[in-house]
Amino acid sequence: MHAFSHELDQPQLDHIELFVGMAKMVVFWHERALGFRTIAYAGPETGVLDRVSYVLEKNGIRLVVTSAAHPSAYDILSFVDRHGNGVKHLAFTVDQVDAAFAEAVKRGAIPLGEPITQTDKNGSIRTARLKFLDGNELTLFDRTAYDGCFAPGYEAVQRAANHEDQGLRHIDHIAFGVYPNEMTRWTDYFTSLFGGTLLQTWDEEDVGSTVSGMRLAVWRAANRALTGVFVEPVKSRNPSQVQEYLEAFHGSGVQHVAFATDDIFATVATMRAAGVEFVAYPTTYYDNLRKAGRLPHALIDQLEEQCILCDKQGKAYLFQTFTKPFGDRPTFFYEIIQRRCNYEGFGQDNVRALFEAVEQDQARRGSLVTR
Repeated sequence: MHAFSHELDQPQLDHIELFVGMAKMVVFWHERALGFRTIAYAGPETGVLDRVSYVLEKNGIRLVVTSAAHPSAYDILSFVDRHGNGVKHLAFTVDQVDAAFAEAVKRGAIPLGEPITQTDKNGSIRTARLKFLDGNELTLFDRTAYDGCFAPGYEAVQRAANHEDQGLRHIDHIAFGVYPNEMTRWTDYFTSLFGGTLLQTWDEEDVGSTVSGMRLAVWRAANRALTGVFVEPVKSRNPSQVQEYLEAFHGSGVQHVAFATDDIFATVATMRAAGVEFVAYPTTYYDNLRKAGRLPHALIDQLEEQCILCDKQGKAYLFQTFTKPFGDRPTFFYEIIQRRCNYEGFGQDNVRALFEAVEQDQARRGSLVTR
C-alpha cells in the first residue's frame, strides 16, 4: 500500500490498442461481428505516413486497431511478426502525465518512454510509456488540453456499424498469460504501480483438468474500474492452452479481454449469427449441471444450446463463454460475461470446463501432448 493517494491508485482505462497485420479487415470484423462503431482514423491521408489506426467504440469500450503502412513502422512490424495479432498498449487516462510517470517509476515501473507532447490544431496530448510483460506497454495518456476526436493525427469518420446490437457494455476484466514462475513478479508489479488488491489465487489443484492445469491470480483496483487476471501454466503437467498461448504468441501478453453484457444469451445469439465462432464445451459439463440439481433444467438446456458456462453463488449467477481466437494463431480471443445479482469471482468450475473444451481443439490441431 502507498502512504498517500495518487491518481495511479484510481486507474481509468482510456483505450486498448491492438497491433495487427491488416487493420482494415480486423476493423471490419469488429464492426460486423461485434457491433463496434469506427469514430476516428489516422493514416497517410491524415499525415501519419507509416501506419494506419482506427478508433472503435462500443458503449464503455474503446479499442484502437493499428497496422503498418510503411516498412519504417518497425515497432508494429516486429510485434506482428513475433506475436501475430494482439494487444500492444493499455492506455490509462491521467491528469498530469509528468507527475504520474515520476510516481510510477518511483513505485518500480520500468520506463520505456519519457513524457512527450503531440500537438495539432485541436490542442495537445501528453503521453509516457511503461513496460509490461514481454511486448506490452502501459501508456499514461492526458488529453485534458485536447478538443479533437481522439489524438493528433486522427480525423473523425462516420462508418456504419452493425445494425444489430450485441449488447457489449464495458470491459469486465483483462487476462494476461505469463510464463511459469512469473506470476508473482507481474502481480507485484501491477500492485506496486496501481495499488489495489489480489482477490483470488488458485493453484493447479484448484484449476485444471486431468490433463493440464494452471495457476491463476485475480487483481482488482481500489476503484474497481480495472480487474486483471494473471494465468500461468503448470510446468509439471501436460501443455495447457495457456502454454499453447505462450508458445504461439512467443511471449507473455494479453490472452483475452472480457466484455460484459446484460443479456449473454441475446449477445451470443447475435454474435453467432454475425459469424463469430465460440468455443464448444463437452456435453458432460451440462450433464453434470443437471445431476447437481442446483440449476433449473430449462436454464441448463438454454446454456447448452448457446454453449455458455454457468456458476452459481447463492442467488448470484455468473454466465460466461469465449470466442475462438480471431487471428490465425491460437492466441488472443474475447470473453463474453454476465454477472447477475452482483456475482463476485470467476467461476472455478467454469475455468476447469474451459480447459477441457479448449483441449479438444488442441487435440484437433495436434498440439495436445499427453504424458
